Amino acid sequence: MSDFNFSDHGTICLLSPLSRAARRWVHRHLPNDAQVYGGAIAISHRYADEIVSGIINDGLEINNVHGN
Repeated sequence: MSDFNFSDHGTICLLSPLSRAARRWVHRHLPNDAQVYGGAIAISHRYADEIVSGIINDGLEINNVHGN
């Protein structure tokens, strides 16, 4: 099972934490005031690569879901 679902919707990407480890990662690495949309964290496209790299470098798994 993946720790996160990631979907790219153009200017906005959605990062959905699925596991306890993923929720801990979000708490430790993303700002407390991050925008949440339907349980996912909304991320500007320009920051997505850095965040995804950080998740992978920390040993967590991401499922890339095709966006609209």
